[in-house]
Amino acid sequence: MSSCLTLDSLSLATPEGDTLFDNLTLSLGREAVGLVGRNGCGKSTLLKAIAGNLAPARGQINVHGRAAMLQQSFDEAETVAQALGVRTDLARLARITAGDGTAEDFDAADWTLEARLEKALADTGLAGVDTTRKIGTFSGGERTRIGLARLLLAEPDLILLDEPTNNLDAEGRASVMSLIESGPGGLLIASHDRALLERMDRIVELTPVGCTVFGGGWSEFEAARNAARARARAEATSAANRLKATERKTQQAKERQDRSDARGRAVRARGDQPKL
Repeated sequence: MSSCLTLDSLSLATPEGDTLFDNLTLSLGREAVGLVGRNGCGKSTLLKAIAGNLAPARGQINVHGRAAMLQQSFDEAETVAQALGVRTDLARLARITAGDGTAEDFDAADWTLEARLEKALADTGLAGVDTTRKIGTFSGGERTRIGLARLLLAEPDLILLDEPTNNLDAEGRASVMSLIESGPGGLLIASHDRALLERMDRIVELTPVGCTVFGGGWSEFEAARNAARARARAEATSAANRLKATERKTQQAKERQDRSDARGRAVRARGDQPKL
């Protein structure tokens, strides 16, 4: 599997300078990967760094191709075409269709745009939407779907999603699931949604000292994590038992030595008594 992302000895910190994690090394292919970890461990910060919106404290981020992050907030005064980043291209095609196109319009025209736009909107449950409609008239879930359509149009090699199913309706969730199943490239998804994580090819657990990679989705991750925790508990119990045994042997040896010393003192005391 070809790699679409490599992280080499990566360290990220908060704006205050507190280290989130250190020495993170990871390679991801064209697959769906779930990113999990405790709140505040740096999942969102990592996605921003991979997207190029944040510089790492140390280490290297190499995206093999283009990375794009799901945009979930838009200017409410924008139109759908503006939010999708296609207003200029659609206007150019409209001028050509109306017979008003210039030579520059013909040179710059994206002749596949309308078909790709139609498919992207259909794939995200927005088929037939008016691209001149204002973003402010859409629900939060619909805006997330518009963001997903923007990603599909961009066709990046690596898609970055940060809690994409939060506040989504059924159609929106279906769009995310479809993107996982048939997305154009690799996906890295930070999420607490177990149903979503169940569909992952791998799970990456982020910790302050790096990460641990688990094959499979949430069920496999949870089973492996529980087994690791059970092993850790067993090892801790075994170590505690060994310590207790050592302490017991040390105490027994001390008690034997104390008894021996007491007998020696008693013998010496009898030897020091004057004979009658």
